[in-house]
Amino acid sequence: MNAPAITVLMPVHNGAAYLKESVDSILAQTYTDFELLVIDDGSTDVSPSILSACNDRRLRVERFNTKRGIVAALNRGLALAQGAYIARMDADDIAEPGRLADQFAFMEANPDVGALGTDITPIGEVVSPSWIRYFDAENLRISLLFENPLCHPTVILRRSALASAGGAYPDNSPHAEEYALWIRLSAHAKLVNLPQPLLRYRMHAGQISRQKSVVQSHSIDRLVGAQLDALGLPAGARDLRLHHTLANGFFPAFGLSQALRKWCDSLITANARARLYPADILFAQLEARRASALARHDTQLRAMPFPRRLQWRVTSSISLLGRADPR
Repeated sequence: MNAPAITVLMPVHNGAAYLKESVDSILAQTYTDFELLVIDDGSTDVSPSILSACNDRRLRVERFNTKRGIVAALNRGLALAQGAYIARMDADDIAEPGRLADQFAFMEANPDVGALGTDITPIGEVVSPSWIRYFDAENLRISLLFENPLCHPTVILRRSALASAGGAYPDNSPHAEEYALWIRLSAHAKLVNLPQPLLRYRMHAGQISRQKSVVQSHSIDRLVGAQLDALGLPAGARDLRLHHTLANGFFPAFGLSQALRKWCDSLITANARARLYPADILFAQLEARRASALARHDTQLRAMPFPRRLQWRVTSSISLLGRADPR
């Protein structure tokens, strides 16, 4: 039997609540030349029974006897995958019927693209707007300086580009392994997002980003810091707080506008020396990020009770005045 064009890789651990709906959304795709490879990471609920009840020949299941973690599950899946493309999928999300068809067509037409994500429709317990805001390769490469700009379960990877980036998810960035992979991959191929919302992304209390937020934040700090080092702009603790404010961080200090302007100027100056990013696109993105950060902070501060708002301002202002990071 010929290998499928796409391997849809879905790790699952105790995902019974949404697993069938997620699997069904893949098996109902309009594009049919794929395998669905599910890595069961030691589930102790009825997830194995849900999977065994599915008799679609495109479904393959690999089971760990004990939980080994998301990175081990993903990398085992990559080792077993047969497709020239690897499409990620999570066990609690829902793929729109045309997702694989649209992504396959784009990847075939754009051989310089190594990873292709899509916009999303958030669903679930607490619904917020989509956070996908960049779609072209240059803006996405710049946005890696600040955050993970791709929604992991929307991404389809070109296997050859993945091989150039090490062929596996890094195991040294706990709960930010995909962000680490995108950074590696961006040195070898383009990253792009489709503007169509091709995945219904479920938000709920059991998500890793909520349960492991502290560990994830440490990994993100390290990944962002390494990129700033490569730009020739080492960042101390205060600098990282300002830098994260240009993503989605919160730093309600007096003089925030001037501090953000100074930090943006430092990024522009560092890039003029290193020449890593197109100067005009970097400048435009920084201006947009600064304006968005200031508007977000104004909204959040206004919503705070006055005593807490005052405490934030005093504490943060002391931090700004007393911790000058060396350049």
